Amino acid sequence: MFFILSKILFYLVMPMVWIIGILIYSIFTRDVRRKKAAVISATLLLLFFSNEFIVNKALLYWEEAPVPIADLQSGYTAVVLTGITESNKSPKDRIYYNKGADRLLHTLQLYREHKIKSIIISGGAAVVVGEQIPEAESLKKTFLNAAIPSNAMIIETESRNTMENALFTKKIIDSLNLKGPFLLVTSAFHMKRANGCFKKAGIEVTEYPTDFYSTDGKFTPDYLIIPSERALSKWSLLIHEILGYWVYRIMGYSIPT
Repeated sequence: MFFILSKILFYLVMPMVWIIGILIYSIFTRDVRRKKAAVISATLLLLFFSNEFIVNKALLYWEEAPVPIADLQSGYTAVVLTGITESNKSPKDRIYYNKGADRLLHTLQLYREHKIKSIIISGGAAVVVGEQIPEAESLKKTFLNAAIPSNAMIIETESRNTMENALFTKKIIDSLNLKGPFLLVTSAFHMKRANGCFKKAGIEVTEYPTDFYSTDGKFTPDYLIIPSERALSKWSLLIHEILGYWVYRIMGYSIPT
C-alpha cells in the first residue's frame, strides 16, 4: 500500500499539476477577481518553476557533492541502487537506460580503477501492475558485457523502494557475513534519503553520489531569463525527492546522516 500511495503522491506534487489546476479553476470560476488572481498566480508559478537558474541553485543545495575518485581508498564493496532502466520499450533485445545510467557507468569506472572489489546490485521490479524483470538482473547483464566477472557481483531482486533496498541488502550482508567498507552508489539528489535508510538498517556506508542534475551554472541570458521545460522537470524530481525524504523520516524508515 505504501508503494502505491507513494506513486500516486508523486503526481500530486508536480508543479505542472498545480499550474494546470489553477488555470482550470480560472476557467470555471465566475468571480472576476478570483479569475484574474488565478491567471496571475499560474503565470508567476510557471515563470518561477521554468527558470533554470533558480532550480539549479536549489539542486546545488540539495544534492550531495561529488566525491573525487582520488579521495577513495581501495577495497570497497559497492552497493548500487537501481531505478535507472526503462522497461516499457520494445524490442526487448536490449536494456534501455535513462539519465541515471551514471550509477552503472561510474561504478564500472571505480571497478576498473581498483577502488571497488565487488558489487551488490539492489533492485527488483518497481511496477504497480504487470510484470517486469528485476532491474538488478538487467544491470548485472550490462556489467557482464563490460567484462566484470559474475563472482564479483551479488544481486538483490526483491526491493521496490529505497527502504527495502536497505533492508534486503542488510540481509545479504549478514547472511554472507560480508565485511565493509561499503560504498553507496546512487543519484546525488537521492543520496540523503538512501544513506538515511541504510544507516537505519545498520549499514555504515561511504557516499558516492552520481547522476547530477545540478551544474556549475552560468550567467547567460538564456540561462537566467528564458523559460525552460527542463527546469519544470527538475523541479518535479526535486520536490518529489524532498517530500520522500521527509515522509521516510516521519515514518521511521530513515534517520539523519
